[in-house]
Amino acid sequence: MNVKPLLLSLAVMLPVSSPATADLAASGPATRPDVYEPGAKRLLGWVERALVTDAGITVKAKLDSGARTSSLDARNIERFKRDGEEMVRFDFINPGDGRKVKVERPVVRNVRIREHGGGYQRRPVVEVWLCIGDVARDVEVTLADRRGFIYPLLVGRRAMEGAIVIDPEETFTTPPTCRLGVYQP
Repeated sequence: MNVKPLLLSLAVMLPVSSPATADLAASGPATRPDVYEPGAKRLLGWVERALVTDAGITVKAKLDSGARTSSLDARNIERFKRDGEEMVRFDFINPGDGRKVKVERPVVRNVRIREHGGGYQRRPVVEVWLCIGDVARDVEVTLADRRGFIYPLLVGRRAMEGAIVIDPEETFTTPPTCRLGVYQP
């Protein structure tokens, strides 16, 4: 057995202390900026509060870099056509007071989701206004009954792209500060 490569890889993994790294360690943990430059990415926790839809309902949202598309808890999903356009109507439950808010949106597209049992489910994708921290934008979400999940909103990579970076050690770092209907990339 050649021991040289093994020793070399162990040496690479060992921590190295120098005056520069000692200064960094002594300065304490990194701090979050209070003010972000326009276009700068926001550092947010893996769970945050988010404002959803023009009704401005606040929900707990899981920021998930492992999911491409976002998903929103929707009940009583009904598909219909209006002037030849495919639409969907659904109830969105306000977790604060349990009130059902009836929402109608055009269907952007449909996706086929593989279920745990091996089958497939066809889900509508709609656009909703979403605010996390000070990032506000229209986001595509699949509609699904998420009653069995802890978080009614799952925010995927497409929704965070170019604006949000996740700190996996933090939760609820920044309340939503957007004004309804105002878009801030």
